[in-house]
Amino acid sequence: MRIGLSFAAAGNKGGIGRYVRLLAKGLPKYFPEHEYIGYVPAFRDSETRDILSDEGIDAWELITIPAGNRWIFETSGLPGVLRENPPDVFHGPDYLAPTAPCPVCVTIHDLAFQLHPAGMALKSRFLFRTLTPGSVKRAENKGVVFCDSQSTLNALRKIKWLGENSGRVVHLACEDEFREPVDPEEILKFIDSRGIPEKYALYVGPIEQRKNVGMLVEAYMVTMKVLQRRGGPVPPLVAAGPLGAGGSKLKKQLIKASDHNFIYLGYLPRNELRALYAGCTVFCYPSRYEGFGLPPLEAMSFGKAVIVSNATSLPEVTGNAGIQLDPDDVQGWSTALLSCLTNDIYLSELEGKSLEQSRKFSIEKMCREVMDGYQSTIKPNE
Repeated sequence: MRIGLSFAAAGNKGGIGRYVRLLAKGLPKYFPEHEYIGYVPAFRDSETRDILSDEGIDAWELITIPAGNRWIFETSGLPGVLRENPPDVFHGPDYLAPTAPCPVCVTIHDLAFQLHPAGMALKSRFLFRTLTPGSVKRAENKGVVFCDSQSTLNALRKIKWLGENSGRVVHLACEDEFREPVDPEEILKFIDSRGIPEKYALYVGPIEQRKNVGMLVEAYMVTMKVLQRRGGPVPPLVAAGPLGAGGSKLKKQLIKASDHNFIYLGYLPRNELRALYAGCTVFCYPSRYEGFGLPPLEAMSFGKAVIVSNATSLPEVTGNAGIQLDPDDVQGWSTALLSCLTNDIYLSELEGKSLEQSRKFSIEKMCREVMDGYQSTIKPNE
């Protein structure tokens, strides 16, 4: 089978870029009998090829599509190439799947561009709002619609973009390196270089309104005051990730509101991020809306206690391992933080549950479920 995959988002730093690269590396590994073709937009050609080379992704025949932007790539460049020489199945792993003579599949990660558009650039919002509904319909009619979570699948059905019996849930996974222990000396060296004590609470993700970090800081301040009254050490709240829409202003507000006990590290390279996860006492993820939620899974893979909001997909990711709270329950978050920071027995129980839950997700499982979807478009009756 000749499998085509859009590499338009392969160079992205966020979760979707990682998803594309994990598929690009995992599919040939687990299914070497197939032929793999990657379609790269010209405006991202050099960057994409460099990233693929750095990550050892070399089993794909790469075809550069003349296009100066994503709109041209999706609406004319890619459809034209697919008309001339279609693969047996084509997969758009980033919301969009073009008109093509072959079966097409598409992955819908979330509906943030529709439901929470404030965190997205205007051009991207227009692109996805305009082209995603047609992509979903094409994949429903001629292929498969993959969703990162049941929550996203339900949302697609609710807004009538997808029929009640269509779509498949394929949960994401994080790299195996998040299961590998980090040398304690490496952890200490990194956190010391950033002025972080050995005990700290952690958030990883963009700094933007949808992620609800403001509520987390508010809850943390309540916890901090309790710890101060008890006369014990006060662990800081550490955050790592890019600044989203309005993030620069929000970051300043959070640092001020926390009396400078909120430490923002920015976007970190993978080795530093692993050390940060491995060294934290508790991981917090108060997001109001997620299509999946990779950071909690990464933290659980390191065996860390996690506190998450009970919104959208996060209960699917954490199962009974995490503490799940209403994203507006400041007192509940504060109490959970206090318990994790002061009760070692309780913390140990959560850590064991996290490791167990994290084992339910793997790259091999994700790739096999995606391949099963491809196969269903070629042999629907088998």
